[in-house]
Amino acid sequence: MRLADRRQTGVEALVRWERPGEGLLHPGAFIDIAEDTGLIVPLGSWIIEEAFRSAAAWPPTRGGRIQVAVNLSPRQLSAPGLLDRVSVLFERTGVAPSSICFEVTELALMRDEDLAVDTLERLKGLGAHIAIDDFGTGYATLDYLRRFSMADVLKIDRSFVEGLEEVGGQEQAIVGASVALAHSLGISVVAEGVETQAQLDAVIALDCDMAQGYLLGVPEWFVNAVATSTVTR
Repeated sequence: MRLADRRQTGVEALVRWERPGEGLLHPGAFIDIAEDTGLIVPLGSWIIEEAFRSAAAWPPTRGGRIQVAVNLSPRQLSAPGLLDRVSVLFERTGVAPSSICFEVTELALMRDEDLAVDTLERLKGLGAHIAIDDFGTGYATLDYLRRFSMADVLKIDRSFVEGLEEVGGQEQAIVGASVALAHSLGISVVAEGVETQAQLDAVIALDCDMAQGYLLGVPEWFVNAVATSTVTR
């Protein structure tokens, strides 16, 4: 949600695994295994295609086209054919390049900085937007933001947003400094994991550009899971 006018500007494509007998599993339960085995590459390709399909199907809103954010793992960044696949999808679906945002974590950037820079610059050259995800949880430095200057968006990790409600905590200073730095580089800032009104008020006061989280929009799978859990109890 864009905080200036409270309009929805985008969504994030997140995968869940519906495992028989266990219901929907969070990515934390299987993404690391998929990354280690290399299965993340075909899985990621499917996610990207679904994101493009959804972006092509949604009509414009009052605020314009909805942007779909898709996560890229370290293996995906180095996998051959990624750029060709994305280029073909733009052509096949007719999706405006600016309607797709590829998100990478600090860890993905650290695996092979030169390759990551090259891949992201090429994706940017296709017209897609680039976001640095979970900022603050890895080893990002000022030099990282300088090297990855192609980024359009910096996403403040939810762990810092949660701490904004603590009296006397350091999170306000950290988030405020991150926002100021990003803005000085022409990068927009998204606060992740906003779940309470107090957190929303805090990120607005700290001049974040956008926010995402369950306070603003709850995924259908989460609603169904809560309903099922309530009935079971």
